[in-house]
Amino acid sequence: LEEAVKQVEEGFRLLVEGLDLSHAQNALTRSKLPVWAGLIQKDRGLAERALEESMYVHAANPLVRARLAFQQADVLMLLGRLPAALKQFDLAVHLAERSGALASERTRYLARRASLNVRMGAFAPAEDDFDAADRLLATVDRPHRVPEVWKARVNDEV
Repeated sequence: LEEAVKQVEEGFRLLVEGLDLSHAQNALTRSKLPVWAGLIQKDRGLAERALEESMYVHAANPLVRARLAFQQADVLMLLGRLPAALKQFDLAVHLAERSGALASERTRYLARRASLNVRMGAFAPAEDDFDAADRLLATVDRPHRVPEVWKARVNDEV
């Protein structure tokens, strides 16, 4: 983990600072760096720092924005800032639907938001999210489906 921190801080951050952001791929790469940095800080147990990192992202891509909102929500939940976390989970679910995110990713967002609703005592919205996650899994084509794995992930949130 410390090697990842070093790579982000000393390598990638310097590399992306000089990118020409008029090119879409460069802008996308630059928007992902704070997401990576935030994930690393979260894994290190530094939730406040992870949240700080995520504040520097300016992504136009709805999928990157959905992933960012999900990570921010997860960190806010860890910090006990539950209403703010719910707002970010709502945004993540909405953006993931708009962006065409994989069903497995959208299922994860729904299940995590449901878990937060349970924690907040909002059982009806939690049940709705768990049901939506189950319905979403049922729509995935058989060859691309590993329902037992994703059902287990949804059930982990219960």
